[in-house]
Amino acid sequence: MPPKRARRSDTFPNELGANIRRYREERRLTQRELSRAAHYDMAQLSAVENGLAIPRADALRRIADALDVSLDRLCGRRGFNPGDAETVSRSSDQLLSAGTMAVVDELRELRRRVERLETWHDSREGRSRGKS
Repeated sequence: MPPKRARRSDTFPNELGANIRRYREERRLTQRELSRAAHYDMAQLSAVENGLAIPRADALRRIADALDVSLDRLCGRRGFNPGDAETVSRSSDQLLSAGTMAVVDELRELRRRVERLETWHDSREGRSRGKS
């Protein structure tokens, strides 16, 4: 008896890839043209379009900018009611798929890095002013 294939419940990579491909084709861009416009590796873009990879948050933003589409739309969000924000924030871990959580985690990591750089920069400026 052949082994059972694991069923993947996370559809985010496939949906993201299909959306990128759809918007790229609507704008009549080749993968090469999009990869150049977004400063993103063409082989990696192909993997993303095929649902095999998820780009980092900064690359995802560049792809969305190059396609002139919002990140929400690119990631498959259809609509958002601001009145639901409190409910969403309370149960966000339950509502977000693993792929979306990866993007959220990446954004949190970027925020931590920026805060560390700002702290480092402020401390260097303080030393520079003290020496003058």
